[in-house]
Amino acid sequence: MPRQTRLDASGVLQHVMARWIERRDIFRDDKDRTSSLERLAVIFDES
Repeated sequence: MPRQTRLDASGVLQHVMARWIERRDIFRDDKDRTSSLERLAVIFDES
């Protein structure tokens, strides 16, 4: 049975997990990590 569709509305609390297969590094280097965090910050600023 498929799971229910997640709510995607402003102000809804979300749980975000980021983990790669076999616990490998998610980011290639500090520049990649910084870029990813900056993009997440834009999403948070919009809500």
